[in-house]
Amino acid sequence: MIAEIQATSFDDFLEAELAKLDAAENAAAAEREEAASLRRERVVYSARPPVPIPYEAFLRLGFTEEPSIEALEKRFRKLSKTSHPDRGGSPEVFRELAEAKRKCLEYLRGRRGSGRD
Repeated sequence: MIAEIQATSFDDFLEAELAKLDAAENAAAAEREEAASLRRERVVYSARPPVPIPYEAFLRLGFTEEPSIEALEKRFRKLSKTSHPDRGGSPEVFRELAEAKRKCLEYLRGRRGSGRD
């Protein structure tokens, strides 16, 4: 009789322990799946936000296609010789050219790396 009680309670004990292990394994599997889904959903942000293409600024400097940084600076120097206020040009036009150059350089450096800083 005692052997039957011990055997029954031992079987119950084993079943309870196995149920605990199953529950722990299921919880661990659920945690792993949740972590994996979070990794899949993670959005990676770059150091810089994307810079919109300054079409008007490129046209203001006389470009119809995307120039190199060197070509942009060369064109700005050429245009600034005639539009600089010290050379008889309009201050407003020179400011517009300088702003166009700044926007274009920001865009080109954002797309091609840091360039010169």
